[in-house]
Amino acid sequence: MALHQSLVLEFPGRVECVVHYSMRVLVGTADGRLVLFDTRKDPNKPVGVHELPHKKRIQQILVVPHIRMVIVLANNTVTVHSATDLELVSSEFHLAKDVTHLSVNQRGPPHFRVCAASATKLQLFQFEAKEKRYKYLRELAIADPPEVVGWYRNKLIVGSRRGYALINDKTAEALSINLNVNTTPMVKLLPNEEIVVSAMDALGVFLLFTGEPVQRNSIAWTKAPVAIEYTSPYLVSMIPQKGIDVHSMQDGSLVQSIALPRITAMFGNGMKWDMEPRTGGDSEDVIVVAALTATGSTSIFKVEQMPMEQQVQELLDRGRIEEASDLMKKSISSLNADKQKSRMRRFHRQVAITLLKRCEFNAAVEFIYRSGMDPREWLSFFPDLVSPSFAYEPTILTPDVLPRGSSASPDWNSVLAALLKDNAGNLAPELVANGHAKLYTKSSKALLKCLEMIKKHSSRDRSSSREGMFATPPRSRSTSRESEFSAAHSSGGSFHRAPVLSRAAATVSSSFPKDIQRSEAVDTALLRLYIMHESMSEIAALLTTIDHQGEGAHCDLGSSQALLMHHHLYFELGLLFERHGRVLDALDVYARMGSGEYIQNPLEDSTSGAQAAVDLLLTVEDTSLVLYHSVRSSIHQPV
Repeated sequence: MALHQSLVLEFPGRVECVVHYSMRVLVGTADGRLVLFDTRKDPNKPVGVHELPHKKRIQQILVVPHIRMVIVLANNTVTVHSATDLELVSSEFHLAKDVTHLSVNQRGPPHFRVCAASATKLQLFQFEAKEKRYKYLRELAIADPPEVVGWYRNKLIVGSRRGYALINDKTAEALSINLNVNTTPMVKLLPNEEIVVSAMDALGVFLLFTGEPVQRNSIAWTKAPVAIEYTSPYLVSMIPQKGIDVHSMQDGSLVQSIALPRITAMFGNGMKWDMEPRTGGDSEDVIVVAALTATGSTSIFKVEQMPMEQQVQELLDRGRIEEASDLMKKSISSLNADKQKSRMRRFHRQVAITLLKRCEFNAAVEFIYRSGMDPREWLSFFPDLVSPSFAYEPTILTPDVLPRGSSASPDWNSVLAALLKDNAGNLAPELVANGHAKLYTKSSKALLKCLEMIKKHSSRDRSSSREGMFATPPRSRSTSRESEFSAAHSSGGSFHRAPVLSRAAATVSSSFPKDIQRSEAVDTALLRLYIMHESMSEIAALLTTIDHQGEGAHCDLGSSQALLMHHHLYFELGLLFERHGRVLDALDVYARMGSGEYIQNPLEDSTSGAQAAVDLLLTVEDTSLVLYHSVRSSIHQPV
């Protein structure tokens, strides 16, 4: 639900027109009365009343609050009144005869020009600040009697039974718009110099002031509206014998209907002058409607947008991410940059949760990343991907936010089962058809992508020859190791193997505090995900990447060692030992590869094992250790 209604006042009689300005409500009656109420005071006690002598119905009221005036059309004549007490104000509108419609130029100050339309001409008036009155400006001849007029800058858009035309307000040059009306014409000016007009049977079409159509979905009404108002990002239409229809400007869809079958009038003020949409929380951005009651009185309602957070969440629940984003940006536009950033991060977190619940995992990844959410929030639902020492309880993805199904602890299999059972109606049919197993695979791949993004954000690759963190072209392990060693030393020696240098790296780490537990969780999970999805070439890159603080991967040693051994990834096991400063263990693995005891790739293992040992020994300062392992490596080095 986008809008909600609240009763402002009960009026004894039929209301033909209603407007709202500066916390005031002005009604025009069927018997020619103007009655003003101040909603800050007693809403049932008028603060001003003016009775027109002809006692004919009020046809239209224009509000120009900047000059504290209201312009009234009744009995086809125009009068000007003070906006605060309804006293008559002198003007030259008496020159306009048989007026059927009024329109104010949305360009606004300084002249606040008004068009008084009659069957054969458009008479233009402008406010003269020195005299504080409206004076006649000029008139334009027209071919067809207008029923509605809109005016912005130097263009008037005129709707008649025969169609719409754009008219230059100086030359009267007219440009016909090729639209089939077939109904009562209706015009509403919108932000970004757009116009919506009613066409054919009950269709809202968007145009530019050039007459060209806007690439936007049309609005489909159940019946031609008699009034259209704008409150960003919605169009609100008054439908006779029905009430109010609320459509999205984003895609033209019907968002909400409010039943008011005896509605008689509607007014909105969702734009400032020059057609700028009002920002969120603007007290002037309200819709006011009048509806007859069974007793013959009129109820005046204020129709306002729901609290922004509630609207945003409802849009997210319906999968309307872009529309929710536009609404959120509007609501925070008046905040300072820091507050805007904080609110958008919270919004991105909402989007991420919504997309996870809709099983749109790839889409969720971007918002998890942008929200700054701790990756362990989602990772904690995958116990097979974390180390035995992992201990993290989600503070965002809690059971009241993300259903856990039959499992008391975070478990993604249980979450998927609950979503497929209880939330299937909100899932795309093809996702439901995928079934549990495929959704789990998709989610694990999305998690991999998410962790890579987070890792990339906090790390830099030590090799200047690679374009990106995981962009290493396929090479043999021996060639790769040789290039990595050269790159490391050419970039200032940022890659260290020796234990003494590992201790130096630890000193760097203590100088730059870092959440090691989080890093270990991410790196350990990445290692397991690469193995799960058979992305073996990425494991070496993971284990040899240096981050901004001079640190490498923080994979859990015990569980990762067992996993690499189980999958016969001995070269990567050696890298893991190196990363943890266990040089002797790494040399032992490389020696076993060279001897053929550890077989990972029969075509390369003997060569790559020996080469890896040599590369590592070049970084070791213990001469006896270097000599011993050099001899051992040479024994197994093929001739």
